[in-house]
Amino acid sequence: MEIDILKGEDEARTLRLAGTSCSETTVLAVSHAAGCALDDETLRSLAVGFRGGIGATFDEGTCGALSGAIMATGLAMGADRKGATIAAKEMYTKFKEHFGTVCCGKQNRGRDHCLNCCLIATRNALEILNAYTLNS
Repeated sequence: MEIDILKGEDEARTLRLAGTSCSETTVLAVSHAAGCALDDETLRSLAVGFRGGIGATFDEGTCGALSGAIMATGLAMGADRKGATIAAKEMYTKFKEHFGTVCCGKQNRGRDHCLNCCLIATRNALEILNAYTLNS
């Protein structure tokens, strides 16, 4: 079954505009779109520490949107650890190519930019999961 990417992006947009952190936004949007069984509170608990480049440092840490999307992709791929690692590398590469960096503190900050990071990370994750399910 193909994952509805637009639905995932819509959820990411809604969550981020409501003030949800980038890491929580993407872990929730990707997990919901992919049909992961974990409840929202558990998903939020997994992602919260990755907000703001890890621990809200806004420094050298990886963008929370990317981290959340990678976590959710791993959950969706289940026991396929090799596949999840390959998917994570692909998401990292696509994100870096798009934004020039994966570092939260080196990105242009602001609500609109963070929303864009969430949308791109969500789209990349769901495209990869769709390709994965087609090839499985």
